[in-house]
Parts: sequence; structure tokens; C-alpha cells
Amino acid sequence: MYLVDNEIQCLINRGYGIIEGFDKKYLGAISYDMHIEDVRYLNGCMKPSNGKYLLVPMDPVIIKLKEKIKVPNDGIIKITPRNCAIRMGIEIDAPIYQPGHETYCFIRVMNITKDPLILSKGESICQAMFGKLNFVPDHLYGSTKNHSKYQNEKEYIQE
Repeated sequence: MYLVDNEIQCLINRGYGIIEGFDKKYLGAISYDMHIEDVRYLNGCMKPSNGKYLLVPMDPVIIKLKEKIKVPNDGIIKITPRNCAIRMGIEIDAPIYQPGHETYCFIRVMNITKDPLILSKGESICQAMFGKLNFVPDHLYGSTKNHSKYQNEKEYIQE
């Protein structure tokens, strides 16, 4: 079950969901708009210019989002593309954040058009959706060494 706006606001008021960078104007009926903080070029060739990032066709980048999340023990957070990103020709891959996970979000983005695209710091191309589980799992994210690698990740960890 996904949460609606007033349930998301209650979650945030309890210290979960978006715990840093929250602004109520970005809260929609069933999601919260997330914003670009920084772009990491995996090929290392491009540098940002005045908060603008060039996305060349078919060259994936990793984007750090501005907001920090904290997933409640009985919830999940799913990052999904916004309609505007799909219409621009941007493909977004993101994990589902598990119960107990606290972190900044990192997404993989690729321009799937034939032309270069420009993204800007602060722009919103994805949204967080908040889910409620029927039970609290026995193994929360961060509770064991095998499931804590990205807990409290501030900078992108490349494997």
C-alpha cells in the first residue's frame, strides 16, 4: 500500500521519510519530488558548468539527490521517474530503499535520445513514493554487516 500526502506528512513529522531537504511545496498526492544535488560522470570526461550538467546520448551518469531519506521499520521508499523526465527522454534506474535504510539517494540516469540534454542542479526528474508493510521484517537494513554497505552514504560508492 502506498501512502497519500497527509500520511507522508505524518511520517515526516515523526522523523521518517524525507529527513533532510524537505519542502512541503514538493509534496504531491502520492509522492514527493526529489531534486538533483550533483552529477557524477562515470567516464570522468565532463565537468559541471554553473550548476548545469550535459547528458550525452547513451552515456549513464549517477545523480546524488538533495534529500536524505530514513525508511521506517515497517516501510519502503521507491524512487520513480517523473512524467517530465520520461517526456525528455531520460531513463532512470533506482533501488527500492528497504526498512531501516537511512541515506542520501543515488540514481542512475541515461539520456536515451539522439541529442544531448542539459540538467540543472535543483531540478526534479524523479519522485519518492512511500510504502507501508504489513509487518516489520526480522532483518532491517543496516542491522547486519551484509546489509549495511550503503547505510548513511553521503558520497557515491562505486563498486
